[in-house]
Amino acid sequence: MSLVNLTSLVSPARRGVPGGAPPHVGRILVKLGLRDRTQAAVFAYESGLVRPSGY
Repeated sequence: MSLVNLTSLVSPARRGVPGGAPPHVGRILVKLGLRDRTQAAVFAYESGLVRPSGY
């Protein structure tokens, strides 16, 4: 099971969705001790949840 769905972390404004990030994303960040989506992406790479393309 993936801890973070990276597509849900994309800024809603960039997807054309009004308002802020969904509340569940904020709860995930708090539970993981992360302060923003950038740290979530770094966490995902460092923990092996995602790999760079080509590997």
